[in-house]
Order: sequence, then C-alpha cells, then structure tokens
Amino acid sequence: MSKIRVGDTVAFRRDVAGRCASDEVAQYRGVVTGIAGEWLFIEEATGKTKVMPIAQMTRVAPNGALLELV
Repeated sequence: MSKIRVGDTVAFRRDVAGRCASDEVAQYRGVVTGIAGEWLFIEEATGKTKVMPIAQMTRVAPNGALLELV
C-alpha cells in the first residue's frame, strides 16, 4: 500500500466504493491538507474539508489511476 502524504490526491478504496450504491462515492476525489493519526483532512474541489479514516482512502495518480494493491 502506498503511503498517503499531505498534497496527495485521494479517492475511496475500491472495496469501500463497491459497497455503496452511489456512483458519487466512486468518483470522489480530494486533496489531503492534513493528517492526524489515522485520519485525513481532505479538501474537495468545492473548498469544503472532510475528515476521513486513512484506511478507507487510497492515492490517485496524475493520470487518474487508483494506486492500491488489489
């Protein structure tokens, strides 16, 4: 698993997105603005900040590919 750092673009892991009926979860992207223990502070494109567990998120490559081991 790749290490998430401040400044990385992140998305929900495939197993998390697959459990949700909403396509919105699979399309979610945000930029990490802070890390506290096992929590990520993620800024969305709208400027809104969310706090998510690090275990549910994965890095996104510049080309849009999810960077996770499957």
